[in-house]
Amino acid sequence: MDAKWLDRRWLPYALALSAGLLAAVAILDATTAYELDLTPFYLVPIAIATWHGGYRWGALGAALALAAWGSVDQSSGHVYSSPFYAAWAGIDRALAFVMIAGAVGLLSRTHRRLLALNDSRQKDQARFRDLFDQAGVGTFRARLDGGGILECSGKTLEILGEPREEVIGRPFLDFWADPERREELVRRLEADGRVTDFELTLVRGGGETRHCLASLRPVREEGVMEGSLLDVTERRRAEETIARLQAQLQLASPGALAAGAARDAEP
Repeated sequence: MDAKWLDRRWLPYALALSAGLLAAVAILDATTAYELDLTPFYLVPIAIATWHGGYRWGALGAALALAAWGSVDQSSGHVYSSPFYAAWAGIDRALAFVMIAGAVGLLSRTHRRLLALNDSRQKDQARFRDLFDQAGVGTFRARLDGGGILECSGKTLEILGEPREEVIGRPFLDFWADPERREELVRRLEADGRVTDFELTLVRGGGETRHCLASLRPVREEGVMEGSLLDVTERRRAEETIARLQAQLQLASPGALAAGAARDAEP
């Protein structure tokens, strides 16, 4: 879901909550007068406004909090022994309010950027999966240690003949008709860093076998294996049919030639 849309939706509620908390803290501060220092509690509404509204609303929250604190401090009858101490108390609160707004604003901006990057990445992955699906190529991501399939495209599900809930979490090796070939695959991955057009036979849910070409690339920093599957079953069957017909023609051709020569020799 779009992070900006969530911000726009929840911002009025967050600002209302921030204003309510600020009013409650000011009332409590006025009730206790200067006997209790409630400065940390003023920081909470500032942080809420900044997190949801950014620096602008954070600065406004800090200004309102400083004004509320100053009003309560004056009305409480607090007498400072020196004007310097009164100014210092105001500057001290102002710095605290501005610093919390700046820190929370930085965290909020970083959080939004990470959400945006993740959203963009997910959209790109979905777009690429759609392109591969249209090209008849299935894509998947699995744990590098063989623990299970993490995600896969619709074409991969079609090749495996299983619904998504039956595929996600299962080891990719479960679908291999010849699991012993995994050692060969591992050797090629260790030697070349990736594998392209590795021939393997997969067993579908109903027991039907499919011949595929697999291309695999380990992403070790994420602990995953990214791969693609191209179903070449029909092409393999067509090649076998052509080879069988050619063999039959080669066996039949000597007899056919002899028969044709005999017919030509007849008067």
